Amino acid sequence: MNQNDIVLFANALAAEKKVPVDTIITAIEKTMKQIVIREIGEGANINVTMNRKDGTFFAERISEVVADDSLNDEEFPEAYIELSKAKEKNSKLDVGDQLKETLEIDMLSRITAHNAKQIMSRLLRDLDREKTAQKYDERIGELLSSTVKKLTKDYLVLETSDGTELMLQKNNLIPKESVRIGDRVKTCIIGLNDTPHGPVVIVSRSHPLMINALFEVEVPEITDGAIEIKASAREPGVRAKVAVKGIDKRIDPIGACVGMRGIRVQSISNELNGERIDIINWNDDPARLAISAIAPAEVRSVFVDEQNQCIDLLIEEDQLSQAIGKNGQNIRLASQLIGWELNVKTDEEEHAHNDSSNEIANILSVDEKIIKDLETLSLTTKESFLSADPAMVIDHLNISEEVYEDIKKQLSESPDDSTSLDTLLSIDDVTIIHLESVGVHSVEDLNKLTIEEIKAIDGIDDETAESIHAEAQLFI
Repeated sequence: MNQNDIVLFANALAAEKKVPVDTIITAIEKTMKQIVIREIGEGANINVTMNRKDGTFFAERISEVVADDSLNDEEFPEAYIELSKAKEKNSKLDVGDQLKETLEIDMLSRITAHNAKQIMSRLLRDLDREKTAQKYDERIGELLSSTVKKLTKDYLVLETSDGTELMLQKNNLIPKESVRIGDRVKTCIIGLNDTPHGPVVIVSRSHPLMINALFEVEVPEITDGAIEIKASAREPGVRAKVAVKGIDKRIDPIGACVGMRGIRVQSISNELNGERIDIINWNDDPARLAISAIAPAEVRSVFVDEQNQCIDLLIEEDQLSQAIGKNGQNIRLASQLIGWELNVKTDEEEHAHNDSSNEIANILSVDEKIIKDLETLSLTTKESFLSADPAMVIDHLNISEEVYEDIKKQLSESPDDSTSLDTLLSIDDVTIIHLESVGVHSVEDLNKLTIEEIKAIDGIDDETAESIHAEAQLFI
């Protein structure tokens, strides 16, 4: 094939593939560049352009000038030229400059003639891949059924009915599932990967989009637009949460997704190796959505921190295990679904936390209303109270001077040398909460207890009791 034949081929192929001729020529230039680099050496910096009229090629090699005897330090020596050799070609060059050399026409003609078939076959393959990539890029999230064609250590090659190859990486399989060559599998398109051989369609069975795609197939109301999937979160093969919203108010979105006698959701669960699926109603209010998301646990009250996108959920003690779930699974999925951090607390933990964060509440023997009023003034430490304006405190708390003086006396006489419990290396936040619930607020308080008394505190096991007791003794 001579140069003119390449021009004719490019025009014919552009017409056949219904793409601009410049796209074909750019692909030819790219392929020619790869072949020239293979001839010269890996790492060589080559630019190749093709004359659109007569099919001749122009190629330029660009080499960076380096100091003599330093090529052995470079990973790709073909991209460089030593200074002494560079000066033979251009005396003005110095280390760090670039030497540009035009490759001989005879060499390019020989490469073109010798590799014409390879150029064309590679071009056709790359064009098909580009076209496939463009088609599938518009189908992200779509469900596909394909056949396992090849197994490797890290991934599976699947083939659709139209011959398109897909890549299913093994970490995108559902854990513990096994497949064999010839098996039919359902996957979801999650993206494209650029490789040296062109873009590759990536599919998954473990991605949250997979469960969305299965619902779209099983529930016609979703396809029709009567129901919308707003969010989903998964621990593949184990459990998932899906939040749905009814667009058509006449349709119950949860009921439609579950199906008569649960047939729709059961079909999806079976496809995902028995994955348990919770379907909840979407709510634009994160707090209300959080309450639904941690079901079946019942929430007593909610505290929302919008700035940090954090929600504290207060529940009864007997609901704690349901709210958290096995190994924290329920609260973790709920948090992923909403996109906010969720914290579950019991009444006892919340009370202990409030006490531990308010220093003067642990010191004063006064009415609880006074403690609350002091909190509104941010007077929660001994130092902050004693430095505050007395008249302002008396006026805001609506107390007499005698009561104020009594509070001041209690704070002034309280010891300053107490050691915080979190000073102990062997203690954690949960243990501190259990200790403070029985009035132990410092290492000094802890040292007033015997080892047996510490072991008797609810929530503290024997090993923890022995560790913190031994460490606390070091402070005596």
